[in-house]
Amino acid sequence: MAKNAGTRIASRTAGELDRQIGARVRERRLEVGLSQTQLAEALGITFQQIQKYEKGVNRVAAVTLYQISRVLNTPLMSLIPRSGTAASSQGSNDDPANSEILILSARLNPEGRAVLVDVARALARQQSLLKKR
Repeated sequence: MAKNAGTRIASRTAGELDRQIGARVRERRLEVGLSQTQLAEALGITFQQIQKYEKGVNRVAAVTLYQISRVLNTPLMSLIPRSGTAASSQGSNDDPANSEILILSARLNPEGRAVLVDVARALARQQSLLKKR
């Protein structure tokens, strides 16, 4: 593995995060009622590749994950688990409010999304300051 300024860079082999992403892809695929073959055809790949993604055997490229989210009609971020401490301190990725924010933000134009981000940052700063007291 390569090292950069004392931090390890992830290897090219699949790991736990890849398994979690694959499980989320499978869960959403089943929710929308698609077979692995149907999802694969929509993406222009083999169903065996979908099997490998869902089992976490192969890593999913960012572009492919984006395409999967479009086919499954779900926000991209719903397929990506949050990391350890951030998830426990900021709430579950399965929180309905998170999904609603993602859905609503997708309806906004770029200026509206910029305003939403500014408001969210301001609220996060305010909560952070309150916690320090």
